[in-house]
Amino acid sequence: MARPGLPTFGTQTWNNTLVNAADVTFHHDTLLLDNEQESYFSAYTWVSGDKAYITGGTHVVAGWYEVLSKVSDQSIELAEDITDDHSSPTDVAIYDIGRVREWTTIVTCPAWSCRNVLAANSGTTSVDVRVGTSGVVRRMAGGTTAFLTALDLRAGDVVQVYSVTSKTRSIHASIW
Repeated sequence: MARPGLPTFGTQTWNNTLVNAADVTFHHDTLLLDNEQESYFSAYTWVSGDKAYITGGTHVVAGWYEVLSKVSDQSIELAEDITDDHSSPTDVAIYDIGRVREWTTIVTCPAWSCRNVLAANSGTTSVDVRVGTSGVVRRMAGGTTAFLTALDLRAGDVVQVYSVTSKTRSIHASIW
Protein backbone atom coordinates (compact mmCIF):
# COMPACT_ATOMS: atom_id res chain seq x y z
CA MET A 1 0.00 0.00 0.00
CA ALA A 2 1.25 3.50 -0.84
CA ARG A 3 2.15 5.84 2.03
CA PRO A 4 0.13 9.03 2.60
CA GLY A 5 1.24 11.83 0.31
CA LEU A 6 2.68 9.55 -2.38
CA PRO A 7 0.80 9.29 -5.69
CA THR A 8 -1.29 6.24 -6.53
CA PHE A 9 -1.35 5.45 -10.26
CA GLY A 10 -3.80 3.83 -12.69
CA THR A 11 -4.16 3.29 -16.44
CA GLN A 12 -7.04 2.34 -18.75
CA THR A 13 -6.64 1.50 -22.45
CA TRP A 14 -9.29 0.78 -25.13
CA ASN A 15 -8.99 -0.38 -28.68
CA ASN A 16 -12.14 -0.24 -30.75
CA THR A 17 -12.27 -0.68 -34.50
CA LEU A 18 -13.22 2.38 -36.51
CA VAL A 19 -15.51 1.35 -39.36
CA ASN A 20 -16.61 4.36 -41.38
CA ALA A 21 -18.92 3.13 -44.11
CA ALA A 22 -22.20 4.32 -45.60
CA ASP A 23 -22.95 1.56 -48.10
CA VAL A 24 -23.47 -1.50 -45.94
CA THR A 25 -26.51 -3.74 -46.49
CA PHE A 26 -28.66 -4.98 -43.63
CA HIS A 27 -30.44 -8.31 -44.21
CA HIS A 28 -33.58 -8.39 -42.11
CA ASP A 29 -34.05 -12.16 -42.41
CA THR A 30 -30.53 -13.07 -41.17
CA LEU A 31 -29.66 -9.92 -39.16
CA LEU A 32 -26.41 -9.61 -41.12
CA LEU A 33 -24.65 -6.37 -42.02
CA ASP A 34 -22.43 -6.80 -45.05
CA ASN A 35 -20.79 -5.35 -48.12
CA GLU A 36 -19.47 -7.97 -50.52
CA GLN A 37 -17.30 -5.40 -52.34
CA GLU A 38 -15.39 -4.08 -49.31
CA SER A 39 -13.68 -5.72 -46.33
CA TYR A 40 -14.89 -3.16 -43.80
CA PHE A 41 -14.57 -5.61 -40.91
CA SER A 42 -11.11 -7.01 -41.71
CA ALA A 43 -9.42 -5.17 -38.81
CA TYR A 44 -12.18 -6.14 -36.37
CA THR A 45 -11.82 -9.03 -33.93
CA TRP A 46 -15.10 -10.03 -32.28
CA VAL A 47 -15.31 -10.10 -28.47
CA SER A 48 -18.43 -11.03 -26.51
CA GLY A 49 -20.29 -7.87 -25.53
CA ASP A 50 -19.19 -5.82 -28.55
CA LYS A 51 -21.61 -3.35 -30.04
CA ALA A 52 -21.74 -1.61 -33.42
CA TYR A 53 -22.73 2.03 -33.71
CA ILE A 54 -25.17 2.39 -36.61
CA THR A 55 -25.54 6.05 -37.61
CA GLY A 56 -28.20 5.94 -40.30
CA GLY A 57 -29.75 4.54 -43.47
CA THR A 58 -33.24 4.19 -44.97
CA HIS A 59 -35.65 3.31 -42.12
CA VAL A 60 -32.67 2.63 -39.83
CA VAL A 61 -32.94 3.49 -36.14
CA ALA A 62 -29.54 4.89 -35.17
CA GLY A 63 -27.88 3.55 -32.03
CA TRP A 64 -25.65 0.88 -30.51
CA TYR A 65 -26.49 -2.72 -31.48
CA GLU A 66 -25.05 -5.93 -30.04
CA VAL A 67 -22.76 -7.87 -32.40
CA LEU A 68 -23.32 -11.64 -32.10
CA SER A 69 -20.41 -12.64 -34.35
CA LYS A 70 -18.02 -11.68 -37.09
CA VAL A 71 -19.05 -13.84 -40.03
CA SER A 72 -16.28 -12.67 -42.39
CA ASP A 73 -14.22 -9.62 -43.29
CA GLN A 74 -17.32 -8.41 -45.18
CA SER A 75 -20.05 -9.37 -42.70
CA ILE A 76 -21.12 -9.24 -39.04
CA GLU A 77 -24.23 -10.67 -37.36
CA LEU A 78 -26.34 -8.44 -35.11
CA ALA A 79 -28.67 -9.49 -32.28
CA GLU A 80 -31.68 -7.49 -33.47
CA ASP A 81 -33.36 -5.64 -36.31
CA ILE A 82 -32.01 -2.12 -36.87
CA THR A 83 -34.94 -0.87 -38.96
CA ASP A 84 -38.32 0.56 -38.00
CA ASP A 85 -40.14 -1.30 -40.81
CA HIS A 86 -38.36 -4.70 -40.97
CA SER A 87 -36.79 -3.87 -44.33
CA SER A 88 -33.35 -4.61 -45.77
CA PRO A 89 -31.74 -1.24 -46.60
CA THR A 90 -28.56 -1.06 -48.70
CA ASP A 91 -27.42 2.36 -47.43
CA VAL A 92 -26.68 1.57 -43.78
CA ALA A 93 -24.00 3.77 -42.21
CA ILE A 94 -21.80 2.26 -39.50
CA TYR A 95 -19.13 4.14 -37.58
CA ASP A 96 -17.62 2.13 -34.73
CA ILE A 97 -17.47 -1.40 -33.32
CA GLY A 98 -16.21 -2.28 -29.85
CA ARG A 99 -16.94 -2.42 -26.18
CA VAL A 100 -19.87 -0.60 -24.68
CA ARG A 101 -18.87 2.80 -23.37
CA GLU A 102 -19.19 3.07 -19.62
CA TRP A 103 -17.52 4.80 -16.70
CA THR A 104 -14.38 2.86 -15.79
CA THR A 105 -12.38 3.39 -12.60
CA ILE A 106 -8.70 4.01 -13.26
CA VAL A 107 -7.48 4.99 -9.80
CA THR A 108 -8.89 5.05 -6.26
CA CYS A 109 -8.03 7.41 -3.41
CA PRO A 110 -6.09 5.34 -0.80
CA ALA A 111 -6.89 5.16 2.91
CA TRP A 112 -6.43 8.91 3.44
CA SER A 113 -7.92 11.99 1.82
CA CYS A 114 -6.64 13.18 -1.54
CA ARG A 115 -6.55 16.70 -2.97
CA ASN A 116 -4.96 16.38 -6.42
CA VAL A 117 -5.46 14.40 -9.63
CA LEU A 118 -3.13 14.46 -12.61
CA ALA A 119 -4.65 12.85 -15.72
CA ALA A 120 -2.93 12.39 -19.08
CA ASN A 121 -4.76 11.32 -22.23
CA SER A 122 -2.09 9.80 -24.45
CA GLY A 123 -4.67 8.58 -26.96
CA THR A 124 -5.65 10.34 -30.16
CA THR A 125 -9.28 11.08 -29.27
CA SER A 126 -11.34 12.61 -26.46
CA VAL A 127 -12.30 11.07 -23.12
CA ASP A 128 -14.35 12.37 -20.19
CA VAL A 129 -12.80 12.21 -16.71
CA ARG A 130 -15.02 12.13 -13.59
CA VAL A 131 -13.51 12.68 -10.15
CA GLY A 132 -15.04 11.38 -6.91
CA THR A 133 -18.59 11.85 -5.76
CA SER A 134 -18.43 15.56 -6.59
CA GLY A 135 -19.18 14.68 -10.20
CA VAL A 136 -16.45 16.96 -11.53
CA VAL A 137 -16.26 16.05 -15.21
CA ARG A 138 -13.67 17.32 -17.63
CA ARG A 139 -13.49 16.48 -21.34
CA MET A 140 -9.89 15.82 -22.33
CA ALA A 141 -8.83 15.99 -25.98
CA GLY A 142 -6.27 13.50 -27.25
CA GLY A 143 -2.70 14.25 -26.26
CA THR A 144 -3.62 16.54 -23.34
CA THR A 145 -2.98 16.63 -19.60
CA ALA A 146 -5.29 17.89 -16.85
CA PHE A 147 -4.24 18.84 -13.33
CA LEU A 148 -7.19 19.09 -10.93
CA THR A 149 -6.38 20.59 -7.53
CA ALA A 150 -8.13 21.55 -4.31
CA LEU A 151 -10.41 18.51 -4.47
CA ASP A 152 -11.99 17.04 -1.37
CA LEU A 153 -11.62 13.33 -2.02
CA ARG A 154 -12.00 10.76 0.72
CA ALA A 155 -10.64 7.25 0.99
CA GLY A 156 -12.33 5.10 -1.63
CA ASP A 157 -13.28 7.97 -3.95
CA VAL A 158 -12.38 7.19 -7.55
CA VAL A 159 -11.19 8.79 -10.76
CA GLN A 160 -13.21 7.37 -13.65
CA VAL A 161 -12.96 7.75 -17.39
CA TYR A 162 -15.57 7.49 -20.14
CA SER A 163 -14.71 7.13 -23.81
CA VAL A 164 -16.66 9.54 -26.00
CA THR A 165 -15.18 8.67 -29.40
CA SER A 166 -13.67 5.65 -31.09
CA LYS A 167 -10.15 4.54 -31.99
CA THR A 168 -7.41 3.66 -29.53
CA ARG A 169 -7.45 5.59 -26.30
CA SER A 170 -5.27 5.43 -23.23
CA ILE A 171 -5.69 7.45 -20.07
CA HIS A 172 -3.28 7.56 -17.15
CA ALA A 173 -3.97 9.15 -13.77
CA SER A 174 -2.30 9.66 -10.44
CA ILE A 175 -4.01 10.79 -7.26
CA TRP A 176 -2.59 12.14 -4.03
